[in-house]
Amino acid sequence: MASPIPRILEMLAGEDAELACAAARVLGELGDRSAPVLRALEKLLASPNSACKQYALTALGRLGLAESVAAVLPLLKEPDPLRKAATDALAALGPDALPAFDAPLAGADAALKLPLLGVLARMRSKESLSALFERFFDPEVEVIKRAADAVRERTEAMTDKERADLAARAEKFLGQAKVKKDERARVCALKALGAARRPESAGVLLDHTDPAQPTGVRLNALTALARLPVEPEAPAPGFARLLPLLSEPDFPNIVANALAVLQRWPPDKTTQKALLALCESPHGAVRVFAIRALGVLGGDKAAAALVPLVGGADRRLSDEAAAALRGNVDFLAGTVAALGAADSVERAWALAGVVRAHKPAVPKAAVTAFLKQTIKLLDAGDERWKPLFEMLRDVALEPLRAAVLERGRKVRKEGELARAESLFRLLDRDDMTDPESRYELGVALLLQSSADLSRPGSDPRSPIPHFSVLVRAGSLAVGKRLKSEKPPLGPAEFLYLGFHFTERVGPERELGGELLRHVVEKFGRSAEAKVAKQKLRTEGLGE
Repeated sequence: MASPIPRILEMLAGEDAELACAAARVLGELGDRSAPVLRALEKLLASPNSACKQYALTALGRLGLAESVAAVLPLLKEPDPLRKAATDALAALGPDALPAFDAPLAGADAALKLPLLGVLARMRSKESLSALFERFFDPEVEVIKRAADAVRERTEAMTDKERADLAARAEKFLGQAKVKKDERARVCALKALGAARRPESAGVLLDHTDPAQPTGVRLNALTALARLPVEPEAPAPGFARLLPLLSEPDFPNIVANALAVLQRWPPDKTTQKALLALCESPHGAVRVFAIRALGVLGGDKAAAALVPLVGGADRRLSDEAAAALRGNVDFLAGTVAALGAADSVERAWALAGVVRAHKPAVPKAAVTAFLKQTIKLLDAGDERWKPLFEMLRDVALEPLRAAVLERGRKVRKEGELARAESLFRLLDRDDMTDPESRYELGVALLLQSSADLSRPGSDPRSPIPHFSVLVRAGSLAVGKRLKSEKPPLGPAEFLYLGFHFTERVGPERELGGELLRHVVEKFGRSAEAKVAKQKLRTEGLGE
């Protein structure tokens, strides 16, 4: 029986595009790899009909493309989906296709070289990687960029060993004499090192940040360094070497990229002096970095630099310095001293926030000193008492309450009732109030309210609500405490409380009766005693 191949080849070469497509598909299914078949399919790849090209490419893919690579290459210049299909087919061949790539890669047709680099990026052989590195010397800038991108694309699918091999190749490449004379080639190799992400490459990359290197080389070395993995507990591989770069004038290319690296590395303790100098940098970002690094390092010298910035005119630096001080308890002593000497409310607030962050470590001696200072500032009407008070409220609540309570009692006994009231009101908060402070506030208000018996218990400045809470809670023997006050309370005070409490129920009514009877018994000839008797009869409590 005669072979059908000749007849199929006739259909393949005919003018009927649909018949040619069908013939190409049949040839692919038959698996005949003879030279006439391969040549005919290669010829069809040059057809003006894109469908014919697609079927011919598919058939060659089934038969094996190795002998037809040269004919397939022009399809890389076609639009998708043909270009994608050609790329997939060539990439699948691997190293077998590389010999056919030499001529077009060395040629001047950038439209072919660029997609061909994409094919090389898909291959995982050492030979294809070498071919990409050779393109780093291409005369076309676009080709060089694409070759560098292709190398980086390959790293996404690389194993650790392949990344190590890539890094070794890039480092060896950088050591070549011709590469040292070619800035573009060096930049591409540095990009490859960054993509490999091997910490062992840090030394080579640091060498390329030297000021003697061109700006482009330095910039890409810094970018690559920023991509290296960082071990949190490991010493920085070159913190001290990079730090001087922050003093250079080229902010966009050198300083900004050096910062991107240094911010990821733990600071080197040997650089504290340099970091202190950088606090005066003309670049705000550098000053912030220096502040943060000093915060990590700690020490008296760092504290001496950071503490003065807190509460200063530059809000950003103030906030950063405060954050650094909050993050390291070593700075507590310096901050405590600065807070005690703060000359403005704003600075006191900022420093107080730092002290609060270290509240478990605040010394008792410092607490005692701050308590005295707070009371002194309160007496003087100096607003700096507020940040101190709020800090102590968080750091030493009980000592603060005791100090304010003691001062309030003393002021009340000296007859400064309004002043005493203001002190006791400081304690009238959920976290600060207790029976004693509530009682003292009630007495201070009582001494100012008793002259007006008609003042209702709901009045904001009435003592009734404060005593009412104590009576209902049973936390204090209110009547007994009132009767034992020194100096003694007068009939007006007892009458005021008794009058209002007898109009209530339960323990409050009982207290009201007790106080009114005390007025009658203790101040029998006073006008208040007459009112007390009448109120007792009216409320049915007798005398």
